[in-house]
Amino acid sequence: MDNLILDLLGESSVDRSSIELAAKNHRSQRHLIEGLANALKVAGVSISSVAEKMGESEYLVCQWLDGDRDLTLSQLRKFANSIDAFVDYRVTSLSESADRKFKTMTSSHASNNWVEWEPGPDHRPAEMIGGLG
Repeated sequence: MDNLILDLLGESSVDRSSIELAAKNHRSQRHLIEGLANALKVAGVSISSVAEKMGESEYLVCQWLDGDRDLTLSQLRKFANSIDAFVDYRVTSLSESADRKFKTMTSSHASNNWVEWEPGPDHRPAEMIGGLG
């Protein structure tokens, strides 16, 4: 059990709040995958069809659905697109002061559902890395 918790946290020093947060994030991840599996059933799409549309193996798709392998966000989006499903991404801060700032920031952008992002020094504009297309 301790190894599972350390794996979820990705670190060796553990406190109770970190364990609770890791468990909550893990439950949220499982809930997301269960939702994806349910959407697959509702859509009546086969795993082989999803794999073909995504250019992945059926085995890998099964591993995702079983929780044996993690999807990247891009893979999650492609999976959802292949079964006509919508995935809603949410991030919530746990500290009260950060939560107030986050709510203020996101509510000012509520009309377009986007949160503005300012690139850090490690990010370069698209034209500097060859454009987007």
